[in-house]
Amino acid sequence: MKKKVLPQFYRKYTSAEQLLFVTCKAHFRVLKREGLVIIPFAYTVKKSQTEPHLLSPSTLQNNPKLSFIDQFLEKGRNLKKNKLSLCFAVC
Repeated sequence: MKKKVLPQFYRKYTSAEQLLFVTCKAHFRVLKREGLVIIPFAYTVKKSQTEPHLLSPSTLQNNPKLSFIDQFLEKGRNLKKNKLSLCFAVC
């Protein structure tokens, strides 16, 4: 029997990343079911916590030059760079 070889780009996700996937999917399902307007949002898993923390647009600086998604990405990168967060997801 031939051994299955995974492609080079394949990688396993950490438990924090898997938790973010599940949380983002659940958040979208609720918004879609209730018919609410979906605005960009982000989740982060901080080192001191095991549960994801929701970052809402109100936590961002009022910068009309950047979109919410770009601002969330910048904030998430800063959290990771300063080692305050294990991972983040922008949805």
